[in-house]
Amino acid sequence: MKIILIFALFILPVIGAEPSAKALKYHKILHKRPSSGYVFDRFYDAWLDTASSAELEKFLTQKAAHGNANDQLLLAYYYLRQGKEVKALKLYQAALKASPKNAAIRLQKAKLEARLLNFEGALKDLQAALPHATEEQKLDIQKLQGQYLARSGQPAKAAKLWKSLLAAEPNNADL
Repeated sequence: MKIILIFALFILPVIGAEPSAKALKYHKILHKRPSSGYVFDRFYDAWLDTASSAELEKFLTQKAAHGNANDQLLLAYYYLRQGKEVKALKLYQAALKASPKNAAIRLQKAKLEARLLNFEGALKDLQAALPHATEEQKLDIQKLQGQYLARSGQPAKAAKLWKSLLAAEPNNADL
């Protein structure tokens, strides 16, 4: 009986405490280029193969505490996956303090603001992202601006924006 108790107290907490090499490989990739898509899903699933969600949160929280924008984004993606939008929004704000000219962070923050029905905040973030965005990001930002203008009760501004986008790129099927 004592052996079982010792096993339960000292050995079981260690089992699953270490992430797998596969999870750490995905984390390394994500740290270089954070994304809330496929690679994050693979990282999350690989982590849960050997450790718990609570341990993942602890791991990501420890990494984000150093103030690196990429680490803060990964923790934000984790919170989004958990349905904790307010925590994710705070992390986006912190990531922007660490990397204020990062258009990708502003774009993600704007999408979350819109999900929370704060279209004015989302539009401000999109406007701030434009000067630092790549050409691909600029089109995405402008399309979102059109959507958020329409949803925020500004259909005339939305229509004007969409018309200018169509005039600039008449062969773009997405528009």
